[in-house]
Formats: sequence, structure tokens, C-alpha cells
Amino acid sequence: MRIYGNAGNVITATRSVDLPTVARPRPASWPAVVRQRATVSPIAPSADEASTREAERTAGRAAAEDARARQQRLRGKRTRATPPPQRTPRTPPAPRPERVALVDELRRRWMAGESQEAIARALGVSTSTVQRLRRTEGVQARRPAVDSAEVVRLYVDEHLALEDVAARLTCSTSSVRYRLRAAGVPTRAPGHNTRETTPDVRAAALARYAAGEPLSRICTDLDVGESSLARWRREAGLPARPRGRPAAGA
Repeated sequence: MRIYGNAGNVITATRSVDLPTVARPRPASWPAVVRQRATVSPIAPSADEASTREAERTAGRAAAEDARARQQRLRGKRTRATPPPQRTPRTPPAPRPERVALVDELRRRWMAGESQEAIARALGVSTSTVQRLRRTEGVQARRPAVDSAEVVRLYVDEHLALEDVAARLTCSTSSVRYRLRAAGVPTRAPGHNTRETTPDVRAAALARYAAGEPLSRICTDLDVGESSLARWRREAGLPARPRGRPAAGA
């Protein structure tokens, strides 16, 4: 079945039906058909092509000159523009009264000999806060800085043990070990001293130790290290006793 146009509902048939078509003439009332190929442009072609091209080039150069002049004027305006006003430096705010009281209390406790952990617990702050306030507020150290050259001299030249160097310079053993490592000086094995000690010095040290004298006095009088005295004591089989205290019954 053949369908011509929009037929709507289609009834399917078993046989195709060819509808007859007859050509009818175009009504005279309809507008005339415009043939596109017959139309022409309203702009007539130029009589002189060379003059037209030259005029177009002249107009292009004039437009480019106008754009260049406009850019120069804009650039001159940017150059002659007044600079932005200078900002006045911001005055740091005055420290709050509670911060001043906190720093004063920290300085008083620090100079009294309290540790940073104890100060932090007393003030209700962290240990890092105490360290930062000491650094920013200029709280001076309780003891002078350790001289690395003096540490090396005492350890290498005078053959003192780490503990003796720390006691001489009033610092910790870790500080001595750190400065030796930074100077490239290898540390000796615990209990080993390169200085030769005479047998009589060793015998005198053991006798005074057995008599109950304090360790610090024995080391100072005989110029020996506490680690050496402890090693001699272990080799001799003498019992250990509290450091710096005489033996019971002495």
C-alpha cells in the first residue's frame, strides 16, 4: 500500500491502491516564483579594481595607526598614574598583662633553678611553650655555653672520661658526646682510658675506696676518672656503694 502525505489512521489492505494524480495549473493569485539565479547584488561591481584595493589598504593602515595611538595613550596614562599611598608600618600590639605576668613568673622560676618540665606544670602550659617563651623573651641561660674546643682538649689531651669532662664544664654527658661527635673525635669505649695509670695509683685508689672515702674525693686527689675507678673496683671484686657517700660503718 502506498501512502501519500499524512494520512492519519491507516487501514491496511491486502492489495495496494494507486491513487490517480492530475497536474493542475498554478493559481494566478499566488505570488510569482523568484528565481535565485536571476537576482543580482545591490552593490554594483567596481569600475576600477586597482583604486578599490588601494583604498582598502589605506583604510587598513589608518585603522592600525589609530589602534597604535590608542595603546600609546593608555600606556602613558598608566605611567603617569599616581603611585599607591605608602602603608604605614603596623605597630605591634602591646603585650597583654597576663602574658607579662606569665613571662615574669617563668623567668623567676627558671633563675631559681627549676626545670622546664616543672615550670610547665606549675604554669599550666606545655614544655614547648616554655622553651618558646625563653627564646622570644630573652630569658638568659643559667650556665654559659659549653666550649667545643675545651671539650676536645680535656677529652683528647688530658684523657679525661666523658663524666669527668662533664663535671669539669658543669654540663651533661650528652652535651660532651655531642660536641665530640661534631668535632669528629671518636669516643673511647666505656671504662677505657688511653692514659697509663701506675699500679701504685690504682692500689691507692682501691684502698681508699675500700676504706669508705667518697668517690669524688678519691678521683679528685688521685686525678683518675670515676669510670676507671669503677672498672678497677669490679676487677678487684669490691662491692658497689652509693655515689658520693662513705661506706656503712666507715
